[in-house]
Amino acid sequence: MVDGDDLMAMVNRCTEDLFGLCREELLGQPVETLIPARRRDRYCANRANQLATRHVMPVGSSPGEPKPDGAHGGHVRPAL
Repeated sequence: MVDGDDLMAMVNRCTEDLFGLCREELLGQPVETLIPARRRDRYCANRANQLATRHVMPVGSSPGEPKPDGAHGGHVRPAL
């Protein structure tokens, strides 16, 4: 979970295990720390756009990627 500044405010054990970092290392860090460097700029641009337009994408969706039925919103494919 992140706070209003996109800083990690809560971290669960699965996050620690997935990224190999302990809770203390993650708390207070920008959420984009967890985004692979090659995708970080896109993430930050999408996030800024969401905040500016107040458009929030549902969990599990990804901008511009069609769903299997052809509708936009797609499903997330981990890129780690």
